Amino acid sequence: MLAIRMILVVMVCGSALVLCTNLYALRKAKRLESAGTRVEGECVSHYWPSGGYVGAVCTYSAGAGQELTVRSSRYSVPPVEVGDVVGDRP
Repeated sequence: MLAIRMILVVMVCGSALVLCTNLYALRKAKRLESAGTRVEGECVSHYWPSGGYVGAVCTYSAGAGQELTVRSSRYSVPPVEVGDVVGDRP
């Protein structure tokens, strides 16, 4: 009986820790998104994850000579073509 209670306590505490960690990460991401600088990038290639989907690989200038490369989500058709400008447009 004591072992079952201990297992339940560990499971509840572990679940609470995971929930709090995820909520913190979501709040941080939202804060960064709202305070971030908008930039334009360029689609440099495509990638094909499993399941017949396609995604875009895009590069962005992060300032100070740094370049950021990101992959898009998976789509059934390419979201943009290689060479297309991506990001905010005036």
